[in-house]
Amino acid sequence: MKNLLMLALLFICIVANAQNKEPYVKVAEKNLKTWVEVCDLDDQQQKDLLVVVTKKQKELHTIKFENKDNKEQAKALGKEVTKKYSKEIKDIVGAENIQKMNAYYRKANKK
Repeated sequence: MKNLLMLALLFICIVANAQNKEPYVKVAEKNLKTWVEVCDLDDQQQKDLLVVVTKKQKELHTIKFENKDNKEQAKALGKEVTKKYSKEIKDIVGAENIQKMNAYYRKANKK
């Protein structure tokens, strides 16, 4: 019975800790996972990319939240943010990996 109680407490702690992440952090981690699956990235590139993608997702999240009544403006501002971070991302991962991701996105959008 004691072990069951300890197991339940451990589970509650793990679930509570997982819920503390901001939504944009979860999206950034998911994006990084996709980059790692599609591209050849070393550990340093992954760390640097996570920082940039997290900053980008934070800005996009803020734009979406602040412009929830005006979706067209949010979309336009989102494109500007994407353009702003695309050079940083390209500098980190390289042109070859950008091409791989573009091909991946084209293929994913055709489905």
